[in-house]
Amino acid sequence: MVREEREWEEEGGRKDARRRPRPPPPSVLASSPATFAVVLAAGFATSLSPCTLSVLPLTIGFISARVAAAPGSARVLPSAAAFAAGTASTLAGAGMAAAAAGTAYAGVGSGPLRDALPLAAGVVAVAAGLNLLGLLRARLPGLDADLALPEGTPPLLAAFAAGAGSALAASPCATPVLATLLAYAAAADTPPALGGALLLTYSAGYVAPLLAAAAGAGGAARVVALRGATAWVSPAAGVALVLGGTYAVASRLLA
Repeated sequence: MVREEREWEEEGGRKDARRRPRPPPPSVLASSPATFAVVLAAGFATSLSPCTLSVLPLTIGFISARVAAAPGSARVLPSAAAFAAGTASTLAGAGMAAAAAGTAYAGVGSGPLRDALPLAAGVVAVAAGLNLLGLLRARLPGLDADLALPEGTPPLLAAFAAGAGSALAASPCATPVLATLLAYAAAADTPPALGGALLLTYSAGYVAPLLAAAAGAGGAARVVALRGATAWVSPAAGVALVLGGTYAVASRLLA
């Protein structure tokens, strides 16, 4: 990553004015505060999409049953936080794995091969955006883990395991965005820790409605009631992914 950044900066200094400027390497963009802000907003927006909000009462019901308490009880919030931590840990691990795979590929790739991952990430973003817009029908990848926990498992541990197991489950609203982020983490030639940090940031936004729903009596009903006002989230995300992916592909091909 450091070598790529140095090459980009040195080339900028000796670049002929008539030449088209190369886009900054993905590693430069991945570590910027703006990128983290966008990823946090993406996680929060994705969590507010109607199909994501629809399963929120089921999640709260599962957590409440584990602690034998009514939804909104003070006993529910710690388990909701454990569920959120489980989700975040799985997504952060996936981000680290994607970044490690991308770094390994960048270490052996050269010439046109070095641009293959950024181009692929752009294509994934376009395909994910078209999927959100309903213009591309494809089976969404996901890991639907059916956890059978032993009887007597402590509620916090059960909630953590459930959150970890459901993090990568296929969702028509969340999976396209998550797939794009993982592809970006792989393409950015970043250290695994940075890939994990990007997905952890996404998780912080994604679990916010769950924690809000578990914070007090009637919280789940109030959060779910937002579905009517958030129908625009998936189409807007689809347009953003198509535009961003198209720019990523074009900037690489035309550089």
